[in-house]
Amino acid sequence: MAKIDSIEILNTRVDVINKDQLHEKIIHYINMNKKVTIGNLNINAANIAYSNPWYAKFLDKCPIVFCDGKGIQLAALLLRKKIPPQITYHSWIWDLLFLVNKENLSIFFLGSDNIVISKAIAVVKKKLKNIKIMGYHGFFNKKNHENDEVINIINNFTPDIIIVGFGMPLQERWILDNISKL
Repeated sequence: MAKIDSIEILNTRVDVINKDQLHEKIIHYINMNKKVTIGNLNINAANIAYSNPWYAKFLDKCPIVFCDGKGIQLAALLLRKKIPPQITYHSWIWDLLFLVNKENLSIFFLGSDNIVISKAIAVVKKKLKNIKIMGYHGFFNKKNHENDEVINIINNFTPDIIIVGFGMPLQERWILDNISKL
């Protein structure tokens, strides 16, 4: 597998990786049965990482941090660095879902509210009839038995991929606190 170049924006690494390379890496980690966190960097994340050492460390430990915004591309241009391709969730999610379906993988959405999660899963299942998908809302207590119940739901489903969408930096904190239990 080819090495991926990276650059630094506000002392935070972002990989120069396109969607195909990202998918190749995701499949590689799943095939190796390796649990990893894939990060994304937009200007908000770069600013959070710049002022929060724990967040910077979180991103630093991610084997992949993809560019999630034009602001990062602009910063790379202004710094005369290689410009990473932009991969944003709103344009990438369907590509990821088609990959999950094609490879017979499973995916779990964690975040938003019950209505949105239910509608999202229904829309995905309508388009990809055989996809293995499940989800749970993000409005639960992340520090008590409710959190344990959500982890049990996720673990019983045994997803290959979990998308956590609580907003930055809450989702990253939750991942740090719970990845060993998943």
